[in-house]
Amino acid sequence: MGLMFDMELWSVIVLLIVTLCVVLVVRGWLDVPQNIPPFPVRPLPIVGHIPYMVDPRKTLMAWRKTAGDLFSVYLGSTLVVVISSYDLLRETLVKQAEFFSERHPGGVMPILKLPEGVVGSSGEVWKENRTLTLNLLRSFGMGKNEMAENIIEEVSAYLGELSKLSGRPLDPKDLTSRSVSNVICRFLIGKRYEYDDPAYARLLVIYQDYVDLAKSSGLLHWFPNLKYLPGDFFSHKLLYRRFNEFTAFSDKLIQDVINNENRDCNEDNFIASYLEEMEKRKTSGKPTHLSTDNLNRCMADLLTAGTETTTTTLLWFYLYMVHYPNIQEKIHREIERETGGSRLPSVADKAKMNFLHATILEVQRISNVVPLSLLHRVSEDVTVRGYTIPKDTMIKPHLDAVHFDEKIWGDPHNFRPERFLNDKGDVVQSEHFLAFSLGRRMCVGEALARMELFLFVAMTCQRFKITPVDPDQLPPLTDTMGLTYPPTAYQLKFVERR
Repeated sequence: MGLMFDMELWSVIVLLIVTLCVVLVVRGWLDVPQNIPPFPVRPLPIVGHIPYMVDPRKTLMAWRKTAGDLFSVYLGSTLVVVISSYDLLRETLVKQAEFFSERHPGGVMPILKLPEGVVGSSGEVWKENRTLTLNLLRSFGMGKNEMAENIIEEVSAYLGELSKLSGRPLDPKDLTSRSVSNVICRFLIGKRYEYDDPAYARLLVIYQDYVDLAKSSGLLHWFPNLKYLPGDFFSHKLLYRRFNEFTAFSDKLIQDVINNENRDCNEDNFIASYLEEMEKRKTSGKPTHLSTDNLNRCMADLLTAGTETTTTTLLWFYLYMVHYPNIQEKIHREIERETGGSRLPSVADKAKMNFLHATILEVQRISNVVPLSLLHRVSEDVTVRGYTIPKDTMIKPHLDAVHFDEKIWGDPHNFRPERFLNDKGDVVQSEHFLAFSLGRRMCVGEALARMELFLFVAMTCQRFKITPVDPDQLPPLTDTMGLTYPPTAYQLKFVERR
């Protein structure tokens, strides 16, 4: 009798708890803020619009057609406003930048509780670390000849590795990533690594795992309590271990500088300069957000952003050259004309190699390797086009919508470098080109990335002809979802021209 009573009591308690949860969920979903931009479709309880977004690129483009340039979605219980036109992006991210430049309170990966650095921070932490990072990039020659010489040295090593293959097929991803990462490493620590250096190889494994695992753990951003499930279904535990490994690697580099143990490195490097500035500000008694934790995170930001975006863009460039061999040959002829076939291309040649420059811009536009951009957060209630966007709402800049806007480009799905050239053959820089985003959060390393892309492409196309493994079956122009959107893995041949 007592056992039956206990079971009935527990049944009533469970029923009450379930009922309460349902009531809270329903009330929460009925309590939608007033006058927000419209929903493309009605959000589902608890999960919001997530089930509709198996392919976010296609879904958001379709929703733009039905909901307009400004619409709302719920990712879990988080309200996100999607901005899908150039005019609206300028109106918000540029003209109202003081309200639209914050990040999620937990940074870009709240589940990891990372130090703030540059990419994931807000407010004074972000301003101080971003300003110093940009100043150091400029002082070390970003966009200038000093840095160009370092890049040329790195690309020469890269081409040497390609030459060793004697035209055999390869997936260029790993080699390209190693070379691009080395450009960032030289800036960070004052030296480049040999490609077979065990420490460097381990760093790149950690980095690549970190990039790959970030995709599988993405659902935890919106449902953080899922981390308490048994096992590691969303890979967040492995992601955290990889981040700790990277932190330990960076910490050792920082300590080597502090203890003056990096004798094989150029003293002019990011770590040493950051630490020097940090000590100056602390000694002067000025309040500062410079710290070794933020230095570590800035290093991770620069390595990840600097490697991933440039590598992905180069992979798309190679793929398009295979699909458009006539364009590749036109680029080669332009390089030969300007260099005389007797010297390496230089940064100064960029002003004369207009077709190559235009082709790089077109690859960046059509591949759009960061199509959705990182989330912003509004710091106050704001009004946009008559709609209210409440404080702490997340903002998704929809860059795809601009890069594939027929009203801007006419035929945006066609690969046509000439769209960036005028009647005289000069390069035309379009304000609608948003490969580096816009506003206060635009890419801090834009000048470095532009220089890298030009030198990698010019030097590679000068020396090699990029050909398919099977001329009758070209690799598809399809992407895969991740931190960036790289092409589906492929193999090509780099055939030496002479």
